[in-house]
Amino acid sequence: HEWLSQVRFADRATDAGLVLPAVQVCQAFSGFAKSTEFHKVCMQMMAWSLPLDERRKLRYTFLAMDKTCTGVLNLSELHDFLVASSLGQDEVDMVLRAFDELDTDHDGDVHYSDFLAAMMCPRMKLPDDPVLHDAFRRF
Repeated sequence: HEWLSQVRFADRATDAGLVLPAVQVCQAFSGFAKSTEFHKVCMQMMAWSLPLDERRKLRYTFLAMDKTCTGVLNLSELHDFLVASSLGQDEVDMVLRAFDELDTDHDGDVHYSDFLAAMMCPRMKLPDDPVLHDAFRRF
């Protein structure tokens, strides 16, 4: 299956430094959870306006977290990724609390599209970000 081969590739991508550090994931998830609904929609639009090379790095990060190869992240997978990265317990707890905000359809999982949107949170603070401008031009 395609996901399985991508996960093996994601493990190699982790070793090659193509997976984002957990601290960046932590900051993005926490920021997304605190964002207004309008900002969350803006981040969703931005996610689909990302250049291919940036989207690829986020995909590798997602695949490195999705250890069960289901195409979604559950709370356990997120916890394991954060703990394995040596984040402090306070940061881990903060991200786990943010999980509910990322689970937009309340099915107990974070889908790839939700993950992408959350990862746009730090970019919302960059007024000259070309991805932000491109998202609003498209939509």
